[in-house]
Amino acid sequence: MKTRITLLLLLIACSVWGQNPFKKRQFLPNTVKEISGLCLINKDSILAINDSGDQPILYYINAAGQVYNQVLLSQIQNKDWEALATDGSRIFIADFGNNCNCRTDLKIYQIHASGQIDSLSIVLPDQKVIKPSRPWMNYDLESLAYSHGSLHFFSKNKMRAGNYYSKHYQLELEKPQTIELRDSFQFPELVVTGAAFNPTGDECLIISYNFKLLLGFFPRSKTRLYHFYDFDDGAVFSGKSKAYRIGFLPIITQFESVDWIDDQHALIASERTGFIPARMKKIKLKR
Repeated sequence: MKTRITLLLLLIACSVWGQNPFKKRQFLPNTVKEISGLCLINKDSILAINDSGDQPILYYINAAGQVYNQVLLSQIQNKDWEALATDGSRIFIADFGNNCNCRTDLKIYQIHASGQIDSLSIVLPDQKVIKPSRPWMNYDLESLAYSHGSLHFFSKNKMRAGNYYSKHYQLELEKPQTIELRDSFQFPELVVTGAAFNPTGDECLIISYNFKLLLGFFPRSKTRLYHFYDFDDGAVFSGKSKAYRIGFLPIITQFESVDWIDDQHALIASERTGFIPARMKKIKLKR
């Protein structure tokens, strides 16, 4: 396993916008069975992470679903990695999974091109109570997106006993001690697990899902990809939106990551559930 961090691939990410070698569906190996974040790094590769069930490893995966490189980040921990983003020269890893709404050590790791790693502490400005009662547990985070010098993250809420609102926070990298609550949006019985801005920052994709047991036994999964656009100054939920239905399968399916392939296509990925392997799926965006 390679331990040296190489970001050269990230530097060409913007130059390949518009090329599209990804398949409509592609299974992923068990190595990334708990894939929780991805970002496109060149015309046929993504960078990906697993969540808290894995070591602190970055995975390089090609469009055929093969892991062709791994980087162990031995100097940091994977307490609950939930999202991944890049600005083309830095990688951002969100260690802010907070299902209990009780963590006080939320952070985002910054991996610089030099290999230096530091972190940004995350304190949500509206959370006044650690581990609030269940109806108010809306401080879990699983989504991270970069745009124009800022990191954006969206709360997940609860699949049960929640109100399905997602809160949108913004952290300007030049003011890392200030996190602003921008806006919120009520998803129709769905929780938010991934987000990505396009290169110009004027459109945003958000992946969401839920599942229920019919008759208390049969699992039924519901996934929607939301496309937000025509919003003002990064306030994603102030604009228009379009929703894409991503299957309706008789098994629990957890789609937890998303990125743009080009202005016509999105790439989403799901964790392994039961006998269904982790997989990537290409989505055609209607314009």
